[in-house]
This record gives sequence, C-alpha cells and structure tokens, in this order.
Amino acid sequence: MKKWAIGIGIAVVVLAISVWGFIEWNSESLPDARSGPEAEALADRMLSAVNKEAWDSLGYIQWSFMDRAHYVWDKKDHKVQVKWEETEVLLDPNKIEGAAWENGERVEDPTSYLEEAFERFCNDAFWMNAFVKVRDPGTSRGIVEQDGRQGLLVTYQSGGVTPGDSYLWWLDETGRPESFQMWVSIVPVGGMEFSFEDWDTLYNGALVAQQHKNAVMNVEIKNIQAGASLGSMGLNSDIFDYFASGN
Repeated sequence: MKKWAIGIGIAVVVLAISVWGFIEWNSESLPDARSGPEAEALADRMLSAVNKEAWDSLGYIQWSFMDRAHYVWDKKDHKVQVKWEETEVLLDPNKIEGAAWENGERVEDPTSYLEEAFERFCNDAFWMNAFVKVRDPGTSRGIVEQDGRQGLLVTYQSGGVTPGDSYLWWLDETGRPESFQMWVSIVPVGGMEFSFEDWDTLYNGALVAQQHKNAVMNVEIKNIQAGASLGSMGLNSDIFDYFASGN
C-alpha cells in the first residue's frame, strides 16, 4: 500500500511538472504596444470592416454557444433570454435583475441563476461579437508590430466578469479580423490564438464570425439569426413582456 501511495504521489508530481512545462513552453508574454492615433485608425479600420454601424442598429439577435446555451438578445432595450439545460433566465444585464425558471417552475430566489446567466452572457456574447467591443468603456488600444505586421492590442481595464484581460487582433488586408491572441485570467497559457472564420452577414449588413479555432478546440457559434423584430426571427413577441409588466 505504501509503495502504491508513493507511486501515485510521483505520478501527480510528474503530471504537475508536465503541465507547468507545457504552460511555460507555449506561453507568450504580453507584447508592448504603442497607443495613439495610429492605433485608433487601426481600430476604425476593423470596425468598418465588420460594419459596426449596422451592428449597433440591430433590433434582435439569437444564437447558440457551443450547444451549451441559447440566447435571445433584445439589443434595443438590452434585455436577454438565456437558456441552458432545464434553466431559463430573463436577465437585465445592466442591473443583474430578472427572473428564472427551473424545469418550468418559477424560482423564488433567482439570485444565483441571474449571476450565472450574467457570466454566461458576458462570455458568450463576447465570443459572438468581440470585435465590436474594442472601444467599450474601460478599454485601451495600442499598435503591436511583430514579424512585419501590425496588430491591435485591446486591454479591458474594467467591466465584464474578468477585468484586466487583453486581446491582440490580427487583421487581413481589408481590416477584417483573422484571429486574436488572448491574455486572460482564466487561461494559464498567455497568447493562445483563435481564428475568426466562417463569416455570416446579418440582415442589415453586420458581420459575425461563426468559428473560432485553434489546435486544441473550436469555439462554435451556431443558429445565428437577427431581425428587426422577434416575429421576423420566428419567435413569440411576448418573450420580454416580463420586464414591461413590472414583474
């Protein structure tokens, strides 16, 4: 038994060293960036390429995140329906208020459900449209020069669930994002890169990417549909009546 326990202990140590070595070998340090008019011009170029003006005018959009959760977002009033497993939440992200149902039954105290829905929404909406958030409140931007090309480094100094995260955008010749590298608190490997591909043009010309790939995984955005009204997306018009009715 003692030898068996020692063997398990050695295996754990070897595994820990291997994981540490993988992280050290694959991690990149956050690069230096140069702020100023050049960085702002690159941000403008990217926002124009994805048609942020059209994105801002969207009425409603729905999507599924990796088959883990489904969202219907009223962008005009900034309310969102979040569904996962047997849970449904109606969320006001500005106040983290709303209501929740579990297996069709109204939850008396929805606090934990609202907090989880907010965290899911912040993450999953970012993957769906991260490029239009480069000028959110609390962000800073800078130019990174690397291997003869320029990238846009955006740091989120406040807001969201994990302030302090940074993303380095690499653009194609039109200014459209090809990929980003991330330095985020929940991922130990600095500089992990994901592609932006399989672009979809929404009804009013806004662009969204449906696939984000690297060698390890594919972050897939499915069932994207947008419209000027809920009915135009085949949804019931009363989804958000909860907020209009004063609860």
